[in-house]
Amino acid sequence: MRGAASILAFFAGLAGCATPCPTEAQLETPQQTIATFRDALACDSAVNVEYRCLSDDVKDRFGGFQGYQIGRAILLHDNPQLMLLLRVVDLDARTKITVLPDGVHAIARISDGDQVFELLLHNEPEYVLHLANGQVLRGFATDVDVERTADDEVTIRVVDDALKTTLPASAELKRRVDLRPRWVIAEMPRLVDAIERARNGRDPRKLQE
Repeated sequence: MRGAASILAFFAGLAGCATPCPTEAQLETPQQTIATFRDALACDSAVNVEYRCLSDDVKDRFGGFQGYQIGRAILLHDNPQLMLLLRVVDLDARTKITVLPDGVHAIARISDGDQVFELLLHNEPEYVLHLANGQVLRGFATDVDVERTADDEVTIRVVDDALKTTLPASAELKRRVDLRPRWVIAEMPRLVDAIERARNGRDPRKLQE
């Protein structure tokens, strides 16, 4: 019988013949996010990059990075479909991305002909606010509304609860507000179960197939 530790060793072995381990998370498009997550998944030394591909909600539900490290092993052990991300060579050609009408959510379907692996992605853009007093505020918006106000005009409303305590009600913005897309993984098969088991302190090294 083989536990999660041996599965992780297998993934680590694949890293030697795959692309170099990523050191940064490329998240500006759903395609970049999936490719970054796949490359990081094959490298045990890039778990921090893999972690950045997850939505803030998923990170919170895991209880932070340490919780994800436990949950990751559980997820790999219980979800053999994740192998699709490593097995499919022509990842772009085998991945169909559908951005939903709200402009914020996207569904990625990865297929090798026999199996289909589906992920839900959410756009949590990185913002930079330039205040009139010279202060610069940076963060990630976890709540985004996209509204088409005219044929050639789109209004984007971003919400970050942290700004409620950071940004004074009297603050004045300069005309410049920088917004950079950040597509992150919000859902995948067996994710909820992995989160629950990680939060309950399950040791993946004791799991048996």
